[in-house]
Amino acid sequence: MSFTTEIYAVMIADSSLNGMVDGGLHHVNMIDEWLADDTYNEWVVYDFHKQAQEDCITSKNVYMTYALSIMVIQRNTNTKIDVITGRLLQYLNNHGSGNIIDIGFKNDLAGLDQIKNVYTNTLEFECVYIET
Repeated sequence: MSFTTEIYAVMIADSSLNGMVDGGLHHVNMIDEWLADDTYNEWVVYDFHKQAQEDCITSKNVYMTYALSIMVIQRNTNTKIDVITGRLLQYLNNHGSGNIIDIGFKNDLAGLDQIKNVYTNTLEFECVYIET
């Protein structure tokens, strides 16, 4: 599987986390479209990019490092952001699954978008992925 497929599988695997966010889990694409729907109040949005790639001389394995950014979004108030953020940290930090060898927490940044009327907390992780 690709990193895209595996990180999506990891993100949706925790049913308690998915139960906390009524707007669901999304890739960052088309963020304005689903924020416009005022039916929902909490979302988890993720994005990633490759930072490095190391080829092994003695094997066909390729080790890649990805930066994973996860944004927890809540409309109008920030009452659930800390709970959702805590669950994400507990679930993802030092997590490994499939070809994702390790996910490590790096930092976070809380924010408020007054134009869109949403509170955010962005978590940054580093993922080590092996491609065989």
